[in-house]
Amino acid sequence: MERKVIMLKRDIFKNLCHGLLFLFLSIPVLEIHSLEISVNGRIVRRIDDSFLKDKLYLVSAGGSLSRGISLDEIIPLFVSIYRIELQGDSLQSLEQEDLSDQISSFYLVPADKDFTLYHPRGKVEGLKSLSIYGEELAEKPLEVWVSWEGVPLLKKEIARFADLHGLSIKILEVPSTDSKLLSVLRGGGAPPDAVMIQADYVPTLVSAGAIQNVDFFLSDSLTEKGVESFTLEGRIWAAPFYFDSQLLFYNTQIIKEGIPFNLTLQDLEILSEKLKTRGVIPLCWNAYSAYWLVPFQVSFGKIPFLEPEGGIRIDDLPTNQAISYLLYLTDRGYLSVMERDAMISEFAAGNVAMILSGSYSIPQFMELGIPFDVVPYPKNQRTGFQVSPLLDFKAFAIPRKARNPLLARRLIQYLTGVGVQQRFTAAVSKLPADERAWEMIQESNPYYEALRHSADYGVVVPPQRSYQVFKGTMWKLLRFALERQLSVEETLKQGQSVIDANLQDPR
Repeated sequence: MERKVIMLKRDIFKNLCHGLLFLFLSIPVLEIHSLEISVNGRIVRRIDDSFLKDKLYLVSAGGSLSRGISLDEIIPLFVSIYRIELQGDSLQSLEQEDLSDQISSFYLVPADKDFTLYHPRGKVEGLKSLSIYGEELAEKPLEVWVSWEGVPLLKKEIARFADLHGLSIKILEVPSTDSKLLSVLRGGGAPPDAVMIQADYVPTLVSAGAIQNVDFFLSDSLTEKGVESFTLEGRIWAAPFYFDSQLLFYNTQIIKEGIPFNLTLQDLEILSEKLKTRGVIPLCWNAYSAYWLVPFQVSFGKIPFLEPEGGIRIDDLPTNQAISYLLYLTDRGYLSVMERDAMISEFAAGNVAMILSGSYSIPQFMELGIPFDVVPYPKNQRTGFQVSPLLDFKAFAIPRKARNPLLARRLIQYLTGVGVQQRFTAAVSKLPADERAWEMIQESNPYYEALRHSADYGVVVPPQRSYQVFKGTMWKLLRFALERQLSVEETLKQGQSVIDANLQDPR
């Protein structure tokens, strides 16, 4: 019965992994009257059921979820919109300076043979025409650099935007976008118009003047932790797109009874002892990496992680206790330290019961047919703090010398909108950076509860240079501590000396 339940969960996820849009394709679109959309007095589009057939997704309309579409997928692109006239049962006129930036929050929902338009100030029922007045954005070519997981699907979404608006967009997959961008700029080349980055790229790119601030992307719907990930010197430097969270993965054929959500480190040790007696490696992850050390540092009280002035101390008690605890797990035979490829191989072979990995591993494990489930990280019962997972955000930045920054801005607004947030994150098991999309993905992702829990108490990768220095330093030194070549105290003493020296260097 356990096996059937697990397989059913995975089958549900696989069937739904292409996003909530496809959940509703079996429901016929209502036969509705056409809706005229005009721009500056000329009709540019008529919307009817044939146009909407494969374009609808879930939107929050009037306090409930409905099938609809945001206006930014229907209307042309604008530099600015100064008035929108909505002719329904009555005429409404909206006038506001930033209307062009709010279009993604206007939702068109098919009703009984007509439309209802929901907007930030209310709604218009029986919508018959929509007239927009403003300065249109000229069609120009764009170049976008993308990276990390889900690139094929991301390319499709960008191509969809290009098709909707008659644009030519060149999309390049670039493994290390930060170093590539710096190289192009130093060589006098033309940068892309938009580029994907992660949080720890920010200090280098900002200090080099490679990217521009994007404070205009700030909105109430963006998750606060996403904004924090890309905020430096009081400015936001990239628009959060999605993020991954660390989770505890376990093999459901080895641990058939499951693992509870309210796990503690003590519970984990008890379970590990039972698994060890069965000849199974209980735990495995790449403890040589500072990326996996931070959660344990936080659990032993390293809060906040960075010093108030942006520096970092590692010769402190929480860091000492965190590394000492990892050594304790290895000494007891509970933790086997392996780098990523070896860990995945052993987990897939059924030789390891539990691993720490990122949510990005979920699609990979499903494809490999590994019987698994996930729970959030445990709580440290000694301190009362969670072993807090790192939340690794990816975002879109606009290079300082981008040729078409406003058009890039409109593309990024589309990518961070509810439609793409639903489709993309559900398909590749990412977590949406837009809070509005969380409600929409709840029913389509069987791991939602663990992911939501992890997102709530996770900590973000700091966008400060001190974190970059910390990560590089600990990557070199942790191996010495875990292999008993240096004591914990000596490891941290040497590490602090290296960090201090590097942070004093203005580079």
